[in-house]
Amino acid sequence: MLVSHPHLPAVNGEGEWAEPSVILPGLGLRLAADLAWRFGQAAVLFGVGQRVALVWLNRDGVRLERFWAQRSEH
Repeated sequence: MLVSHPHLPAVNGEGEWAEPSVILPGLGLRLAADLAWRFGQAAVLFGVGQRVALVWLNRDGVRLERFWAQRSEH
């Protein structure tokens, strides 16, 4: 299904906490959460415009922490 979906390679974290990641532009929140569940992720970062949410996944559903995106100094 997502084999042909446009994606961008990314790195999440820094130093010893850095891990390969992927950005899937245009993906809806429900599909992003479903994919995270499928791949055993505890959370997914989801954004639209300058708004971003850390979406925590658990047995009871999802919990959102909302933030405004900020430009990185790196």
